[in-house]
Amino acid sequence: MNDSTATPRSGLATLALLTSKLTLAQFAPVVLNFFVFGLMGKLGGLYFATFSQVATINMTALSASIGVLTALYPLAGRELGAGDQAAYRRVIADGMALALLLALPLLLVSLAAGWIVEVSHNPPPVVALAHQIGWVAALGVIPNVLTGAYRMHFSMSGRAGLISIIYSVGSVLTVLLAIMAVAAAKGDAVHASLAITGVIAATNWLMFGACWLCCRQQAALKIEPLSFLRRVLAGRAGLLRLLAVGWPIGMVFFLEAGALLFSSLTAGAFGLTTGDAHLAGLQWLGVCLVLPLGLGQACSQIVAIHDGSGELTRRNAACWQAIGLGAVLALFVTAAFALWPLQAASLLLGPRAAEPQLAALLRGVMPATGVLFLFETIIIVSAAALRGIGVTRSPLALSVVGYGLFTAGGIWLAAIVLGHGLLGVWIGLLGGFGITTIAVLLRCRSEFRLPGNRPEVAGDGSASSLTSPHLTTEGAKA
Repeated sequence: MNDSTATPRSGLATLALLTSKLTLAQFAPVVLNFFVFGLMGKLGGLYFATFSQVATINMTALSASIGVLTALYPLAGRELGAGDQAAYRRVIADGMALALLLALPLLLVSLAAGWIVEVSHNPPPVVALAHQIGWVAALGVIPNVLTGAYRMHFSMSGRAGLISIIYSVGSVLTVLLAIMAVAAAKGDAVHASLAITGVIAATNWLMFGACWLCCRQQAALKIEPLSFLRRVLAGRAGLLRLLAVGWPIGMVFFLEAGALLFSSLTAGAFGLTTGDAHLAGLQWLGVCLVLPLGLGQACSQIVAIHDGSGELTRRNAACWQAIGLGAVLALFVTAAFALWPLQAASLLLGPRAAEPQLAALLRGVMPATGVLFLFETIIIVSAAALRGIGVTRSPLALSVVGYGLFTAGGIWLAAIVLGHGLLGVWIGLLGGFGITTIAVLLRCRSEFRLPGNRPEVAGDGSASSLTSPHLTTEGAKA
């Protein structure tokens, strides 16, 4: 067994460096989203609430698709660890084909966003505007998914900095065009909100085009032009292989984002003020999650490569270093939200954050958002480490119970049945995510024991044929 004895410090430095690159790749679009939500907040509470609801619906669907595509990390990462570049490129091309297929149902979700908001009993003005924003947002769905797949390819090819530049330039361009669109609307808030949404869709296509061109020009990134389209038409077995590993991951992402969506729709049903307070917390949560998402991707990638090369000690150490680093950073964010709740919310809501009724709600929502961020950070990084060794079905089972039963069920019981309103929404959120955090940490403890505690680490039954020869299945362990 080729088990490295590299020091934890060197492993932590590698993890931190890759995390910084991957976080930068996502930081620009997150800052862009924050800026856009701020623009919508300046247009008025109706526009902030409506755009937030549609964005949350689309993000839930996008999360599921990106979750499926993260199967590229264990599959392609294992080929990289084995030094097989040809096999790696085949896996990436299959991933691009799968991304194109997954984008089609997402298009339908965006078109149906208005009806989703309507059945959740949100105010009629929100419903009317949601129909329009959802249709415009649908124009940018396909390139958004494809660019997400390219981001994974760039990262594993050692070009994380390049995708960061593409996202940064695209985000700056979006900001400039959005400001121009608001000015051109001349006070018409409806037209301004639709124009901003259209600008985002247009720049999604530009960023996709930039990624495609880079893959044609750079040898390290080169994929045969349009080869992924031929894989769609030919129905290659590689697509089924990705789906077999990725669908449980996609379901985990969907259940997690779906729980937040359910909380958003439920809070919106209690009125615009309640909805705005809740959505301000969720939008800040989305901004902060860029760090654990980058950390999780780095962890999954490093774990997969060490697993493929048989370096089990380094693999296990990388898991716990990532979890510890994420938890420490999350505690700082939690403290900031507890100390400066209104100041943070005002960056999204503007002067409205100081209104007595809204301010009273925000003083409770923002600290609770910090605690939720701590739970989310641990869950994201832990689940990413498990994906790195092909363990996907166990996190799915935990998510069904944690997000489906405890979170959604808790929100329904506390907010609707018992009538606690926004307080009930957050009781359900923190209770469900807290239980899920404990459960996923226990699973990591069983899979990533440090030297001397366990002979070998077992893989997941869903990916037993994809793991290293020394791995067994979950069924064998049981």
